[in-house]
Amino acid sequence: MQVKIGLIVLMSIVYILLMSDQSNQIVSVIFKIVPMLLIVHLALSSVRTHKANLWILAGLIVCTVADAAIAFSFLAGLVIFLVGHLLYIPGFYKATLKKNRKKRVVLPYALYGFLAGSILIHSMLQSGEGALVIPVLFYILVITSMGIVACWTRNRFALFGSILFIVSDTILAWNLFVSAVPHSTVWIMTTYYSAQLFIALSMKRLP
Repeated sequence: MQVKIGLIVLMSIVYILLMSDQSNQIVSVIFKIVPMLLIVHLALSSVRTHKANLWILAGLIVCTVADAAIAFSFLAGLVIFLVGHLLYIPGFYKATLKKNRKKRVVLPYALYGFLAGSILIHSMLQSGEGALVIPVLFYILVITSMGIVACWTRNRFALFGSILFIVSDTILAWNLFVSAVPHSTVWIMTTYYSAQLFIALSMKRLP
């Protein structure tokens, strides 16, 4: 397990620091998805007959495809990542107990969604990106729902993974639509790879 995690961290660093600005886009994309392929391989060792793990594994695979797609089309990548989150939601939900589904958990995520959505709508309309408003708002709704359900699992790896995913997507959206974020690739990909690794590790600890 430690060796696999170490290799994931190493290949993530290689991409972030050395290959993310590679002029050859194909080479860059290959190095970009290598950490995700390793994360999927790690997750495979956690797959049992429990349906929660199968949904989460499917989500990891779909997000790997999205990683490649978004390099060529932001909208295509957004849609595929959306599918990945829609797979994570039932995976986490199947691992929750009814008594843990506290409504108060919804409030901070709803507040985040409202603030993020308001800022992004204003910026996208100002910059002429109005066609992306509906897809982006739907994405915010889905990813916040994923965060809520991950919190309900009472699994710290699922919780950390979902929060880091939201942070990564927030930095990405801010950098694209609001204002440039210094060293954005480093922040986006570090939080993204960490999120996916935590989500994969959560599979060993789901009921």
